[in-house]
Amino acid sequence: MSFAHWQPHNTLCCFLFINKSLYRCMRLFFLILSSLLLCGLPVALAQQPVSATDYYIRGIQDLDNNKTDQAIADFTKAVSLDPKLAGAYVKRGDILIAKGDFDAAAEDYQKVLALIPGDEMVLHNLGYIQLLKGNYEGAISRFNEAIAVHGGMSVTYLDRGFARKAKGDLEGAISDYNKALEINPELAEGYYNRAGTLGKEEAGAALADYSKAIEYKKEFAAAYFNRGALRQAKGDLRGAVDDYTKAIEINPQDTNAFVNRGLARKDLKDKGAIEDFDKAIEIDPHDAGAYLNRGAARQESGDRRGALEDYEQAIKIDPQMARAYANRGIVRMEQGRYREAIYDMEKAISLDETLKTPLSDYIAKMKKRRI
Repeated sequence: MSFAHWQPHNTLCCFLFINKSLYRCMRLFFLILSSLLLCGLPVALAQQPVSATDYYIRGIQDLDNNKTDQAIADFTKAVSLDPKLAGAYVKRGDILIAKGDFDAAAEDYQKVLALIPGDEMVLHNLGYIQLLKGNYEGAISRFNEAIAVHGGMSVTYLDRGFARKAKGDLEGAISDYNKALEINPELAEGYYNRAGTLGKEEAGAALADYSKAIEYKKEFAAAYFNRGALRQAKGDLRGAVDDYTKAIEINPQDTNAFVNRGLARKDLKDKGAIEDFDKAIEIDPHDAGAYLNRGAARQESGDRRGALEDYEQAIKIDPQMARAYANRGIVRMEQGRYREAIYDMEKAISLDETLKTPLSDYIAKMKKRRI
């Protein structure tokens, strides 16, 4: 017997997907907004920029070349020459969000609202900033404003749904994801977020939503991971392995996918399980869960020495990992080291009361043998 540690559904990645989608929308919107300014100018600047428009164009070129600091400098110069050039404020705000300077980004977006009152994209971005800051009430307020003025973009409903879920309003979140998908039935993130909000009793619907997300976004690693986790929980271990494998193909540095695939393989009696845990540890040597799980796989294969080494390393990394103490206690019990085993099991129970039932009998039997 041993206790494992697996990674549940991943719901944090939606921020990144929302942001990337929004960035593309903002780029298209403001290129169209600036089309009159760009009329008659060459695509590439052949000389030193002079006008606000010149600096704005070069700033966009900087972004295309991942020169974000230079882009900020160019957009700053553009608005100093023309304080009414809204697109430059937006682009600078986008960069500042990526850099984590949320207050400065909000200042830029507020300047855009002064120039273009009620702009839907900017209202959304201001709400998005509040999401990143954890101010869900403030985020919802901004998204409500955007929806009231324009009826709402799919991403606005998507993000408001996220904020509502964070506040515990699951029904409101589902309603928003449904609306986002009504506006854009191919919005992969809408299916993904809705799947992550559905309850355990709706696992079938969640699986269908993750499959839809993958249908519309083929390289959606998080959707493969979450579908794999659902399949694993339902006992479909081979389906889970397939999904984790796809997630790893897309993101070879995903330690959680290696860990969960290793657990599924362990339950399938697949020797590749230990290789998966090895890879997870190679990627992140400080992943206590990976050591715990490799220890469990080694223990089940009869390698008690290797198992003990892994459990000790897991405890060293995370002294509060109850299951590592429990597993080490079981190995020590099998070795006849009752005093140490009792200490480990009692320590495990002190850290996690749920372990009391499976461990109490072991402790009682060892104490009798010591008398």
